[in-house]
Amino acid sequence: MVSDTSNIPSDTSNVLSYISVISSDTSNVLSDTSNIPSDAGNILSDISNVLLDTSNILSDTSHVLLETSNVLSDTNNLIRHQFNIIRHL
Repeated sequence: MVSDTSNIPSDTSNVLSYISVISSDTSNVLSDTSNIPSDAGNILSDISNVLLDTSNILSDTSHVLLETSNVLSDTNNLIRHQFNIIRHL
């Protein structure tokens, strides 16, 4: 009994066609994912900038609070001085 080999060319063509599709899809996936490292780097850079800006804001806030404390202390001293003046009148 002789096996039927008439479908071999068609089946081979189909296999090659599927391989071509897989190759194309793989290429598309690689192309789509090639920007991920760059995008991740940009995101990390943006996060770093936000943290730096936050640090600067906190530093500025600290200076404002220190100056506010100095103003309150000076105001307190001024009020005490005025009371002392009034008391000695």
